[in-house]
Amino acid sequence: MAIEDVLSIEHLLKEVVSTVSCGGNALINVGPTKEGTIAAIFQERLLALGDWLSLNGEAIYGSSPWHSQNDTRNGDVWYTCVKSTFNARHPSSRPRRADMITAIYAVVLKWPENNLLVISDIVQDLHSGTYEVTMIGSEGHLKWNIDSGLVYIRLPDKATVKSNYAWTLKFKPK
Repeated sequence: MAIEDVLSIEHLLKEVVSTVSCGGNALINVGPTKEGTIAAIFQERLLALGDWLSLNGEAIYGSSPWHSQNDTRNGDVWYTCVKSTFNARHPSSRPRRADMITAIYAVVLKWPENNLLVISDIVQDLHSGTYEVTMIGSEGHLKWNIDSGLVYIRLPDKATVKSNYAWTLKFKPK
């Protein structure tokens, strides 16, 4: 096995996040060596994935796809949501009119220039109600505004957030 054949943590997170946002299950194919041990590179990836999930897991565990899985304007943003009642029979179903959405999550795979995230697919939801926008692993609410059909979200300084990759925004109705 060559190191270039192993996914980086960034690529692994993209695979997990994009799969979950589309209602799928992610299979992390890691098996023991013939000696019964896990290779060091796989240990490192699994530990990094576990660290990321311990911080951002609320956007993954028990989540469902949202109306839009991948942002139309920014392909590095993937969405999930949490409904007030989890449908265990159809966990991968998109929200219906009768569903009460308790949170929408946007996982950002690439940090934007100048700490300004521009997305489009959440405009309608932000217009229809009052939302608080936070970044998991960061203090306080984020400032946002809508202009010309796009949402502009001011992110904190990257050096002050807990995650080094794949940052999760939480949109929660007030």
